Amino acid sequence: MNDSRSFPVRTSHGTGEVDRAQFRHLGHGVIIEPGVLVFHPDTIEIGDHVYVGHYTILKGHHLGSMSIGSGTWIGQPMLQGRAPSVRATSSISSGMRVSPACAEPVEMARKRMT
Repeated sequence: MNDSRSFPVRTSHGTGEVDRAQFRHLGHGVIIEPGVLVFHPDTIEIGDHVYVGHYTILKGHHLGSMSIGSGTWIGQPMLQGRAPSVRATSSISSGMRVSPACAEPVEMARKRMT
């Protein structure tokens, strides 16, 4: 079969293995549990005293940024990211998926937790 269409070259985003030195910013007292995967850590800023639960996926984006505010608790398993810019400022329940299209649900979840 001869397909003359042009497809973009795909590359892997890597293993997602956590390397604390690669974050844009990593605050004090941050707990990242075993099994957490992080992609594009150079676009992710994490404030002080943040908890990231087991098997959470933090997926930054090469065209934007992710900001997780001080004191935020992220339950497991959780997918945070997948789009140019995401901001979380409080607790995020287990099993939630967050992307810019979900900015209002993140705010609603924050209000439910308080």
